[in-house]
Amino acid sequence: DLKKKFFTKEPSFLRELRNLLKVNLENQCLLLTGETGVGKSHFAKVYHQLMFPQTPFVSFNCSRIPESLIDSELFGHKKGAFTGAEKDRKGLLERANGGVLFLDEIGTMPLHTQQRLLKAIEEKEFTSLGSETPIKVEFTLISATCDNLNSKIEDKSFRKDFYFRISGYELEIPSLRTRKHDIEALLYFFLSESPRKFFIEPEVIENLVQYPWPGNTRELKKLITTLSRSDLGIIKMDCPYLPKASVTATGEILSQDQQDYILSHGLGDFIKEIEKDIFQTVYSQEKGKATRVIQKLKISNSAYYRMLKESQITSRA
Repeated sequence: DLKKKFFTKEPSFLRELRNLLKVNLENQCLLLTGETGVGKSHFAKVYHQLMFPQTPFVSFNCSRIPESLIDSELFGHKKGAFTGAEKDRKGLLERANGGVLFLDEIGTMPLHTQQRLLKAIEEKEFTSLGSETPIKVEFTLISATCDNLNSKIEDKSFRKDFYFRISGYELEIPSLRTRKHDIEALLYFFLSESPRKFFIEPEVIENLVQYPWPGNTRELKKLITTLSRSDLGIIKMDCPYLPKASVTATGEILSQDQQDYILSHGLGDFIKEIEKDIFQTVYSQEKGKATRVIQKLKISNSAYYRMLKESQITSRA
């Protein structure tokens, strides 16, 4: 199931995943938000495998192609439509027909393409470049971004109507540092997939669980790949490939009381407490105006409502 395939044991996130599985998103839109490296692409693939296994899955990273070519990639083109168009090309929308189209880094999509894709989603048809013949399509759109789309809307680099269309259902994937139990599960999973077997001392594993993982799952996977390519049979604390920073080496950023709290309660609990505290402070300063709180904290809509709910629970306790 989704819980096992995505490797999470966090109760609040599990509830969101279960709720998501109850929603029929066939030919609808899902927006995935979260920091870079949390596994948005992996989640999209897993979701497709579970919900629409017999249908096409077409993936595209909007940031990895020049703006001048993105329309051709998405909508296709006819021979001679532009310089270099030597033959007809079927676009990603047409290839995803009846299945899932996954657009990663959608926050980087040019405004003119946003407008064209919005029209295609709403009308369920489009024309390829150099053609006047409409092509009928229906697909589930899964978009992903690590950007704050509200800020992009504010500075006019992202269309508000396009945002509302692609965020029919929005899911924030939490950072790995807030999913402490998941760190260990992912660690052992990546170890099991390693082509070379080696032993990691318990002290090292404990340290890795406490490490904040700014690069999230991608950083953890990269570490295991690096270790598997080394000639070490036993990974000890003095291994040069291990992350340098850890919860026991916070320097002057945290007070001694804060460091003691982390060591007693764990980094995840500490981060959650900081999150609740700053949210309540900004929420009060902005007199509950959601847009201002979101902009000030540079968070997504789903993160805002999650923090609001957790804040209310805290205030009632």
